[in-house]
Amino acid sequence: MHALTVAEPLRPLEADAEEELIRRHFEPLFRFMNFFVEDGALALRLAERAFREVLEGGLCSPVALYHAACDALRSLPRLGIAIDSLERESALCWLLKDLAGLRYREIATVLSLEPLEVRTRIASVRA
Repeated sequence: MHALTVAEPLRPLEADAEEELIRRHFEPLFRFMNFFVEDGALALRLAERAFREVLEGGLCSPVALYHAACDALRSLPRLGIAIDSLERESALCWLLKDLAGLRYREIATVLSLEPLEVRTRIASVRA
């Protein structure tokens, strides 16, 4: 398994940061989960599990949230192998773009990459 470098600094959780994370990422994360499981109720439970893991951990970061989401999906036998087969940082770029709906520039900011590097990583996953 490849380690992902977390470029966005993790910060102690504050009420405003928690609300912002939920406001900006709940719907995209739900869509992300539903894409894989094709079951709205299960997708909702998995999204809630990912949020709970990050928020109870006391650190707030979209990167940490999507890592928790991937971990939740890995717990499903039929999806774990498929997710693990992708290079983790490239897969995260693709997931944030295609499933969460973030823009290249937003992904670049979150992961501290250049937008061109984000595009290259996404293209490698799609190929």
